[in-house]
Amino acid sequence: MKQFGIRVTLFLSLSTLAVSAHAVITCTSVTSPGFSTAYSGVVNNVTATFFTATCSRSSLADAATVTYQVGVNNGLNNAGGQNRAKLGANFISYDTYKDAGCTTLWKLNGGARITDTITLNGTLATTMQTTFYGCITVANQVVPAGIYVDTLNMTLSYPGGSVGGAFGANIATPATCSITTAPSTLTFNYTAFGAAVNNSTNYQITCTSFLAYAMSLGATNPVSGVASGINYSLTLGTTSSTGTGAAQTFSIAGAAAASQAGTCGAASCSATNVHTLTITY
Repeated sequence: MKQFGIRVTLFLSLSTLAVSAHAVITCTSVTSPGFSTAYSGVVNNVTATFFTATCSRSSLADAATVTYQVGVNNGLNNAGGQNRAKLGANFISYDTYKDAGCTTLWKLNGGARITDTITLNGTLATTMQTTFYGCITVANQVVPAGIYVDTLNMTLSYPGGSVGGAFGANIATPATCSITTAPSTLTFNYTAFGAAVNNSTNYQITCTSFLAYAMSLGATNPVSGVASGINYSLTLGTTSSTGTGAAQTFSIAGAAAASQAGTCGAASCSATNVHTLTITY
């Protein structure tokens, strides 16, 4: 009996399927408070503001950073690519820029977008603020008084997709301030070597909405004076504010310290000093 051996050689090819981890990074929002400003109608105006991007990753195995681009459109009232804020049938021209010098436009197209990178904080939502500028550089825009408004739409693009957001532009004109109610005379009825005397008065300022302004009685606050040998001081309760378009009320507090002799040689004396309230805007 013969036996035959058969050798069977098996060639087993093992294919290893490489499974690559797909990074799940998501940007969920881009927001901005927009900007509000007052415009004189003559002098250029630059207002700094910002937008905030929010992104996150699904796990610590994902990339630690994400780079994105943000662009902005020309608003609701643009003409020939020029942004315009509107009041009725009237417009103020303005634009959005990357720099305070208002030389590099921030827009939706190409290199006009703002590019930034967020370093992600674990798997938590991480935010990044980026400054931009609202600029009114078109010369001598004389328009009716009021608040001009516009709405602009942003688009944040990142490797995983895109997300949008909007902000407002508010421009009040003309930029003016006035003393609506002047401070009344502060009177110190002081007795030599007597107790301290205090008095106060109010005044009102009306400035265009969004217009920043400062108030002063001199180089310092408080300011000092002497009347009939009695030293006194005047203190502004507030030295700066922002206009609302309506009258705003502020105070001046006056004080003369106790136990001053003064220089009055009669039974009673009077003296008057004049201080100037200055509004700067």
